[in-house]
Amino acid sequence: METIIKIIGGAQIVKVERRDKGIIGWERRTGYLGFEGYLVIKLGENGRSFACIDNGRRCISTSYGELSLSGSTAVFKTANSIYTFRLTASEQAG
Repeated sequence: METIIKIIGGAQIVKVERRDKGIIGWERRTGYLGFEGYLVIKLGENGRSFACIDNGRRCISTSYGELSLSGSTAVFKTANSIYTFRLTASEQAG
């Protein structure tokens, strides 16, 4: 079962960078730019975290990775991608 670790009230995807040059179909991730919603960090059953950004109609999830927070920016790094979020609201406990 998944567990919510953090909820960040408002976030927008402002940058998506490719880490693994060999992955086919990676380019679809650039379509996520500008997507806004609640940034939710969850812990999977395997003990690793992943990010979801949910606007109430659509939810975009990353693969497993690591979150770093700095001021009004959050960065979530996975094996294939680096997602940068602009934060517009404060962090809440999960």
